Amino acid sequence: VANEPCKNKLVSEFVADTMFLATTKTLPNCHDILADMMHRASGGFDWSLSHGSPFKLSKLALMNFPCFQLDKIPDDLSLTHINPGGAATTQLVKTVLTYKYLGVVFDTKLQWSAHSQKVVARAA
Repeated sequence: VANEPCKNKLVSEFVADTMFLATTKTLPNCHDILADMMHRASGGFDWSLSHGSPFKLSKLALMNFPCFQLDKIPDDLSLTHINPGGAATTQLVKTVLTYKYLGVVFDTKLQWSAHSQKVVARAA
């Protein structure tokens, strides 16, 4: 990738951690927004390819943050990616109850118990 300040140098880019966040009144609507963020023109899939960091679909995870305890959690999210050769890859993005992002462990209730347990276990 060449850019203006480095015309005579090869610049390499690498993206290690990426997060997409959608907020709305219902979790199914959030899933629809996330799918649209990935599929639309110049969305997540297009961005990852244009920046030389294609997403590994098997590494994606989905975390829901329900507002109310009785909120129905939707099924896992299905994403279909069109590969550069034209073949389609469909991946079911599994829902997780905890997820480590940039060293912080999140849970669906946004409490610190999962993170503190990891920290205590690492310190022991």
